[in-house]
Amino acid sequence: MTENDPFVNIAFNRSLEIIRALGATVVDPADLPSAEEIIRSGNESESLVALTDYKIQLGAYFASLVSNPSGVRSLEDLVAFNDAHPSLEKPINYTDQS
Repeated sequence: MTENDPFVNIAFNRSLEIIRALGATVVDPADLPSAEEIIRSGNESESLVALTDYKIQLGAYFASLVSNPSGVRSLEDLVAFNDAHPSLEKPINYTDQS
């Protein structure tokens, strides 16, 4: 669907292996509609629901951290942190967080 280079999938899977090796729990499959499902449905509310669920789950994730030196507790905090620390959080060719 995205016509991405096949190496992107290889790099993504390697990244998942590294994340797991470092002790993270990877939820697979994530309970989210695929990009193809959202496009086929033509229903923007599905993407809104997914985004809302993401925001709620992100807050729960931050609340569950044993240590959080950044002080980030919400999506709003995360965006503000990224803006305040561009050298840490914004990759080369970054344009915005929309």
